[in-house]
Amino acid sequence: KEIGQSALQSTALEKVVFPSTLTKVGNNAFQYCESLTLVDFGENKVLESIGQRAFNQSGSATADEAIVKLPVGSPDGWTMGMFIFQGSNFTEITFAEETTIETFPKAAFGYSLRLSSFTIPESVTSIADGSAVSTTNPMGQAAFNNTNLSSITIPSTLTSLGNYTFTDCVNLKTVIFEESDEELDLGTGVFRNCVALNNVKLPSRIKTLSQYTFDGCTIMDKITFAENGLESIANTAFGRTAFTSMVLPEGLKSLGTSSTSGTGSVFYFCSRLESVTLPSTLESISHSALYTGSYATTSGTVRPVLKNIYVKEGNKNFSSKDGVLFNGDGTELLKYPVGRSSVNYEVPSGTKLIGQYAFGMASGYYAPIQ
Repeated sequence: KEIGQSALQSTALEKVVFPSTLTKVGNNAFQYCESLTLVDFGENKVLESIGQRAFNQSGSATADEAIVKLPVGSPDGWTMGMFIFQGSNFTEITFAEETTIETFPKAAFGYSLRLSSFTIPESVTSIADGSAVSTTNPMGQAAFNNTNLSSITIPSTLTSLGNYTFTDCVNLKTVIFEESDEELDLGTGVFRNCVALNNVKLPSRIKTLSQYTFDGCTIMDKITFAENGLESIANTAFGRTAFTSMVLPEGLKSLGTSSTSGTGSVFYFCSRLESVTLPSTLESISHSALYTGSYATTSGTVRPVLKNIYVKEGNKNFSSKDGVLFNGDGTELLKYPVGRSSVNYEVPSGTKLIGQYAFGMASGYYAPIQ
């Protein structure tokens, strides 16, 4: 009924078929089993748990296929431990149709470089927070970071995607969000550095884009916003993307948070972004939200090209004059587009204040115009 901790660690097993009576697999039980081509839990409906690192860095790196078949499990639900398949060489990990697992833990499948397809079961409601690859965490600690996935569907039952869930999935081209009445919470950097990702359609159940959500999605130049969905966008949500223009959706209330650095911008290092249109519903915007930044490359410095900031009619908090952002009644100049090449600008009559960082990031000021 149980397999103990490290029971078969570092063995040369090629196939493991478990009995239907198995209830527990201990921590590290099959860790470093580098010849495995099949792990089959069969018709098991009593499994309660698979421990931490149970199949960590296991699976054959040379076999055409290395498959894991996970069970239905206990009627009360079953759990998997952190790092369970991290760094594994399995090409396919599937779940029984009626599986009862509800949560994916930190680093569950991360750095599984041969894992190219995956279906999240409808029983799963949350994916735990993780972290990206770093000098201290060379494999990262997120659920799917650095996998070979090309597409993923987020089921309607999932309500929480933890920090950095799909970060550095460089082959991920397609993300499909199923709609539901349940709000979907996105953690920090969920799709960060997914360099093949583009044309994402956000559902109405996503209310907030957290910091770094699409940062580093370097070919992304298309996104579709659902009606009555997004309400706030955090700093760097669209950093280092390829948008040339951005029309933000109606229903959005908040854009960015205050910061004195370029990374405080929603669109930092967006070197192609020429225009942004703000919705009539916007209530607050940070002074750094529309700073697109400049940065050095081997061929020279890339300068920002943002030339126009527009505001849709009906917004009582903000207005636009000749592509320059003002407050609602036009008495305060809030943001002059940083990509304009003109060295002269005539402040419109009726302007009483120039806002903090209105003409740049280096030295903000807030003073009355005489």
